[in-house]
Amino acid sequence: VLLCTFSAKAQVLQWSNPVKLKGSAVFTKVIGENKKGVFLMRYRNRFYSKNIILERYSHLLLLDQAKNIDLKNARLMKIYMTSDGILLVKSKYNRITQQNDLTSQWYDFDLKAVGKPTLLASTVPKEFGDRGNFRLRISDDLKLISLLYTERSETKNIILHHKLLAINQETLATKSVELPYEYDKFIIQDFLVTNDSSINFFCKTMRDGYTQIFAI
Repeated sequence: VLLCTFSAKAQVLQWSNPVKLKGSAVFTKVIGENKKGVFLMRYRNRFYSKNIILERYSHLLLLDQAKNIDLKNARLMKIYMTSDGILLVKSKYNRITQQNDLTSQWYDFDLKAVGKPTLLASTVPKEFGDRGNFRLRISDDLKLISLLYTERSETKNIILHHKLLAINQETLATKSVELPYEYDKFIIQDFLVTNDSSINFFCKTMRDGYTQIFAI
């Protein structure tokens, strides 16, 4: 693996020493950087449903720490790096409750797990193999997390479930609302949470043969 550093005057290329992964399809994602080093996530399965490796490199791009995380048939939803550590969020089907559970786990900058996993939300799967339609966004200041998931109402309309969380997973607000739009024809294309906790949705739906695009 070749890692690059850039400055205003020069470009430096150095060969790093990452943990070797079997197979040809290996993906790498940069998580972030701080005074402890540069943090990467490496994985073989692009659906994030097997195992991942977290790596920390020195600022000279030498491997300092590596941790293999077995997702155990869960699906990695998001990974955030904040000033408090690395937050990993995953979804998994709970055979006991027959629901999809969304849980989070903190890791420190030495890649050690901190505390126990936190259950953020649960929802009934729409179909076999569904890991939940959970979607998350984080504010620019990395202090708020917006969590969204949906379900179909008895009248076949869409119900939006939303949770506003502090970065420590404390629930700040919850709201569920049924919208007058058919579940199967309603798409949330994107959404965001601002630093002052405003939530904005960009949506589209089919009505009377036309596609309507609007914001909420």
